[in-house]
Amino acid sequence: MARAHPGPPPRMSNVGQRSRRCTPTGYTTGHDTTAGGQVTNTRRWATKEEVAEHIRVSVKTVQRMTARGELTAHNVGPRLIRYDLNEIDAMLTPTNPESAVR
Repeated sequence: MARAHPGPPPRMSNVGQRSRRCTPTGYTTGHDTTAGGQVTNTRRWATKEEVAEHIRVSVKTVQRMTARGELTAHNVGPRLIRYDLNEIDAMLTPTNPESAVR
């Protein structure tokens, strides 16, 4: 006897969908460009685990820093939170290079 419901529809391929490219330091989603069309910045997205490894702290410390407002978390989906590694690198760069040398 034939089934009334043939089951789930076949899976569609990702053709035409925007994909993210994985890089060694996170995910990129494209380029910010100037009016002249020159690439100015590539966003490097990372999970809290990748951020913790990048700045050599625990995941809990990343969560605390986010709660205190020291790190900015971006919602890139309904349940996806990512950090921009460019922002984190800028935060870690000393403002006075002479003060970094001891």
